[in-house]
Amino acid sequence: MTKVRTLRYFSLWNQATAALIRKLKPDIYHCMDYHAALAPLYLEESEQIPIILVLHNADYMGVVETDFISDRFWKTVTQLRRLSLILNLKVATIRKYCMFEGRFNMLKAGVTYIKQTQAGYGICAVSENYAVELKRERTLFAGLPYLISLDNARDPGLDEDPGAKILIFIGRWVKQKGVDHIAMLTPAFLRSHPEVQIILAGPPDDACGLYAGTLLDQLGDEFKGRLFVCTKFFRLPEELRRGAHLCFTPSCSEPFDYVDVEFGLLGVPSVGAAIGGLGKMPGAIGRSR
Repeated sequence: MTKVRTLRYFSLWNQATAALIRKLKPDIYHCMDYHAALAPLYLEESEQIPIILVLHNADYMGVVETDFISDRFWKTVTQLRRLSLILNLKVATIRKYCMFEGRFNMLKAGVTYIKQTQAGYGICAVSENYAVELKRERTLFAGLPYLISLDNARDPGLDEDPGAKILIFIGRWVKQKGVDHIAMLTPAFLRSHPEVQIILAGPPDDACGLYAGTLLDQLGDEFKGRLFVCTKFFRLPEELRRGAHLCFTPSCSEPFDYVDVEFGLLGVPSVGAAIGGLGKMPGAIGRSR
């Protein structure tokens, strides 16, 4: 019953989206991930609209119905009839737009629609690396002429303070990177050093990273304008890189890291353990463990 309710929810959501498109007649439909990728299927052919499909997490793909469907083109199977009734779509439409590797897949609806109506142009990923990864590892995007990468540029939201000292950590939020130590020390450091501003960016990739994110989420109100937290990679403005005073790299075992090199070339010293390659890098500040 949970799957049925979820599918009905997505069906109603996408039908409502299609109704708005029909009423408002926008020039383009901006579809965020799989959630509303079915909407174009509820439009008549004369109502077709250009789409921009932005991929945030293509791993999930909207595979609500996870059972394998033994589809036979000359005979409609029970699972397809069931999906047709729940989604209010024809069996032929579901088979053409929503079946991928034997399973129901909402994201494929958007991808197939764009392939057919826009020659495959109009699908975006939230970063350059993610676009490359999807093209390389996900067969759903095979045959696309181009997967557009979007810069995740963001305003760090720090107070303008000519006397501020800016500390930066950017990288994967994992135990090996020491991000949990940063999260635990951040509030004490900001309270004892009112001139300091901290930027922490990167995706949580293990339990320590998630724990760090939970700790930092609680600090937003207290340190507004002095602490910027972004749980994904994003492009730091060049002036912010050069304007940083220290780069946090408290890796527990990593011998060397490209982030250290990147900031070191800009004249920003790194703070980390004086072991491995980092301890040999000019400008590194650290202590032996």
